[in-house]
Amino acid sequence: MYICQFKKTTKFIFLLLAIFIVGCATKKIVLPTSQVKPAWFSGEGNFNYLTYEGRVVPHLFFDFAPRMDMRTKLVDVFITTPRDSEVHFELDLVSGRIFKERKFCKEKDIWNDYTSNVSTPNFSWAVIPRLLGRDGKPQRVAVFGDLKYLVDGSFPREETIQVQIIGGYILKSCLTGLCDLNDDWNSEVILIAKSMLDESLQEVQGLNTLKKYVDWKYAKAFIENSMGRNDVGRKLKGAYRLESPILPNRALKYVINSGHLFSNSELQTLKTSCRKVYDDALVIFRKEEGISQRFIEFYRNHLDRFSLCRKYVRPFNIQKEKDKHWKLEYLTAFENAVQTGYYFDCRLKTWVRNVRDSKGKFVVDQRKLIGGCRDREIAASFPAAITLLSSAANSGAPYYRYIEYDSGADTFNQKIYNWVWSNGKKQSCAPDKEVGPIFPYDVRFNLK
Repeated sequence: MYICQFKKTTKFIFLLLAIFIVGCATKKIVLPTSQVKPAWFSGEGNFNYLTYEGRVVPHLFFDFAPRMDMRTKLVDVFITTPRDSEVHFELDLVSGRIFKERKFCKEKDIWNDYTSNVSTPNFSWAVIPRLLGRDGKPQRVAVFGDLKYLVDGSFPREETIQVQIIGGYILKSCLTGLCDLNDDWNSEVILIAKSMLDESLQEVQGLNTLKKYVDWKYAKAFIENSMGRNDVGRKLKGAYRLESPILPNRALKYVINSGHLFSNSELQTLKTSCRKVYDDALVIFRKEEGISQRFIEFYRNHLDRFSLCRKYVRPFNIQKEKDKHWKLEYLTAFENAVQTGYYFDCRLKTWVRNVRDSKGKFVVDQRKLIGGCRDREIAASFPAAITLLSSAANSGAPYYRYIEYDSGADTFNQKIYNWVWSNGKKQSCAPDKEVGPIFPYDVRFNLK
């Protein structure tokens, strides 16, 4: 069974939760939270993932039921980066875990609208479970409020917190550095929300009143500068710009109607279908003889389904099917190289930079070009894709890197085992150093 076209979800579950209770001696904060009930990684076989204690690993995006109330604008969100954090974390949709994206530093405002430096967020970044924005990434929410009313003093927590949407903004991005015209910038809508329990924000009903209670100029400057900037010919240019405030009802309706909200049945179909897609993909690597014919057939007829699956569904469990896992990661590396803006030329036996036409489409169609490739050339294209992605990671352009464990002093030692995307931009205050290895050194491509 293959994946059918996604259908818009139009029904929402409405939320009624108690806000807080008062103890006898001191006030005890009882957050309006929802605990995760692991299901996405449950089941049998190689797609079952357990913790060391034998508990099913929670997926922090798919395992929460989407709960939104359009009338009250109350929404459940999962906190990905808490307020005042020195590190920015992202949520990986395949593993369902958060990983370290970058460490913040004291940065000047490249737009010269804010005179002081910005360093850490004065709000918390969050996402709405199961809801993708128009760009296919988790819908982002900037949540204002004291941390004790959001994560109860600890982070990360495997739960969602209820917030109220008070508006939205359009966040424009230029990752090429060559966006002279307004139409050249990409756009996404980020939602602005407040904690329902923070007494200092009780009077906040919209964006205008929010600015009376928080340092909005700082928040705006932080958003525009914390994700890096473009380095064009030794000249720094802004890569992000926050514009056009949106009323809360309109903002919430827009992200729901323009994005995609996963339903339970859709998620089950996705998981089941992708397992067959991955089985079909493994046929490519059965042996070297005839690999070109098998790869060309799969690439032309099944690539779209494979690419969709790799955005959301883990391939074979590395602890149970190590060889199958790495073969699919090499196939993913090939497509990541194409999406990064390259094509493999079998005649030249190398990856070549692709360019886009006036409509934004790549001039060279990899699906057509791949038809003239022979077995040894196709076999060589996979490790060559890793080499290419390693070079692209240090070019300042968006790139992919493979994470096994997200380890280090600023991380939570999460198991990722997936390719993650980075915008490739650095803050001007960040240390000037090359990106580390983007793929494990000890993994080698082979068809045995």
